[in-house]
Amino acid sequence: MDIRNIDILSQNHGSGTVVNVYDILVRSAVNDGGGAITNYYGLYLSNQTAAANNYGIYQLGADVINYMQGKVGLGTNNPQFPFHVFGGLAVFQINNSSLQGMNRFYNANTTDNNGVVLNFDTDTTGTGATAQQFMAQIAVEFVTHDHPTRTGRILFRPMFNGSFQNPAVGISNGMVVGSPSGGYPGAGAVAVDAHINFDEMSSTPSSPADGVSCNVYMKSDRLVIQYNQGGTIRYKSLLLTGTGVTWSHSTTAP
Repeated sequence: MDIRNIDILSQNHGSGTVVNVYDILVRSAVNDGGGAITNYYGLYLSNQTAAANNYGIYQLGADVINYMQGKVGLGTNNPQFPFHVFGGLAVFQINNSSLQGMNRFYNANTTDNNGVVLNFDTDTTGTGATAQQFMAQIAVEFVTHDHPTRTGRILFRPMFNGSFQNPAVGISNGMVVGSPSGGYPGAGAVAVDAHINFDEMSSTPSSPADGVSCNVYMKSDRLVIQYNQGGTIRYKSLLLTGTGVTWSHSTTAP
């Protein structure tokens, strides 16, 4: 049995064109008597508690569009942004055969250098301010309820035209790996308190720019430093097998 307090059915039996159909049209109140209105609600739903499952608004139709021009607040009645969430936000996987299991934050801006910015209001008092370090912490929890022995890692991979590219991370203000005694190394530097694992490369990497950078890699059982000196690509390498500790120099890649 259903109870329907209001049941609306709009019908057009004519042959003409109806531009708009409004099942419910709520116009703004008129306040011209000199009084003041503190709060005005175009639609107000009180707390629904009478049933086992209580829905404030329930709409069917996968292709139905819900449009709101102003600001939307979830968990806050004073939103400061077009979509303002106070509390947890869950994002579930998209339905794409090439990206199964992947979640996505999407930025529709088509200009160059766009992206998604995570904005953290960091502390201005306490230990963070005393040490002159503003800390924004990002934690990723891997929940593997059916595979308790699995481990997780965070992988930053750029995507182009729907395909993942080689992992790449850009660091502008310094990066810390582990707990180095010297603390933060400064802009553009990396402080490491851990080991670095070089995989054996099957090919020689692209040449670095002249006088700007160098490549360090492992190839043919050698630790190789590749650099550009005035347009000449040079290689210094150390053979890792045996007991020798002599560096070799060549303009030919090992």
